[in-house]
Amino acid sequence: MALTDTAIKAIKKPDSQKKLSDGGGLFLLVTPSGSKHWRMAYRFEGKQKTLAFGSYPAVTLADARKRREEAKALLAKQVDPSQHAKLEKIAKRHSNAMTFKAVADEFMQKVAKEGKAKTTQEKKEWLLSLAMNDLGARPVAEISAAEILGSGLIKSEPEDDGCCDAYA
Repeated sequence: MALTDTAIKAIKKPDSQKKLSDGGGLFLLVTPSGSKHWRMAYRFEGKQKTLAFGSYPAVTLADARKRREEAKALLAKQVDPSQHAKLEKIAKRHSNAMTFKAVADEFMQKVAKEGKAKTTQEKKEWLLSLAMNDLGARPVAEISAAEILGSGLIKSEPEDDGCCDAYA
């Protein structure tokens, strides 16, 4: 029988761990301390596995059911949901660490190591500073080409300073 929000709220602390099934592998694990955790039991490559979705009420019944369906979709594609979640977490942590500022700082360290002239380094620092206010804290993976063009880092129209004008 499927769980309801009212039934979940009415659950009392059990003497030992208790599993309350919602169907499709989803269950609520209730501990003797009274905490409630969403889990999904599934098989992948012949092995029994359990996927954790979080604690109730932080993860609602509707959220847990949605996550169960997402996990089932991954299983249908022969993807282990647990491994997929771990890889996504690593990718997110890595992409957040690669902000525009971090990449710009690394680039400037490389320029300094290469022994470029001081004026060249200053020009590159100035150019990067134009975009730093808009893009500095943003992960590089989320920055679009249009944002770079709008930041002042790249000018879309060349300036006419009159240096190449011909006089007759």
